[in-house]
Amino acid sequence: MPVMDGLEAAPQIEKLKTGTPIVAMTANIMSGEMEHYRANGMPDFIGKPLTSQELWRCLLKYLTPVNRNNVNKNTLTEADALYMKMLQQHFLNSNRNRYEEIVKALEVGDIKLAHRLAHSLKGNAAQLGETGLQKAASDVEGRLKHGENLVTGEQLETLKSELSIFLDKLSLIVR
Repeated sequence: MPVMDGLEAAPQIEKLKTGTPIVAMTANIMSGEMEHYRANGMPDFIGKPLTSQELWRCLLKYLTPVNRNNVNKNTLTEADALYMKMLQQHFLNSNRNRYEEIVKALEVGDIKLAHRLAHSLKGNAAQLGETGLQKAASDVEGRLKHGENLVTGEQLETLKSELSIFLDKLSLIVR
C-alpha cells in the first residue's frame, strides 16, 4: 500500500468504529501470520492467489446479499480468466521498472521505500501465482524489515532474474 500496510491501517480503521470487518488479502498465510492479523483487528484473510469464488465465500461471511441469483459456473470461470488477464496487464505495466526502483531506493538509503516496493512486488507476484518471484521479493523484503539494508548482491540478482523472466512471460501472454 502506498502510505501504510494493512497491519498499520487496520487499527486506524477500527478507531472509526464503523463495525465493518477488515479482511486481509495477503501472500503471508502461515498460521503465525493469521494470528498476527487477528490480533491487529482483521478477523479474516484471503490468501493470494485468489479466485472470485474464494473472495465471495469470504465476503458472504460478513455481508448479506440483497439478491442471490444462480450463476452459471462457466460465467465464473470466464470472469476469473478476465480478472486474471487484467491483473497480469496491471502487473506488467506497474512493475517494468520495479527492480531499478528498489536498487535506487537502496542506493539513496531509503530503506523504507525499498521495503515497501519489495513487499508490494511480493504480494503482486503471489496474486498471480508466481512463487519464484514471490520468494525472491520476500527474501529482499525480509532483509529490509528492520530499517537496515542487509540485502545481498545475490538476492538482488535473483530478484532481477525472477522479475525479468516473469515480465518476459507476461509480455507474451498479455497483448
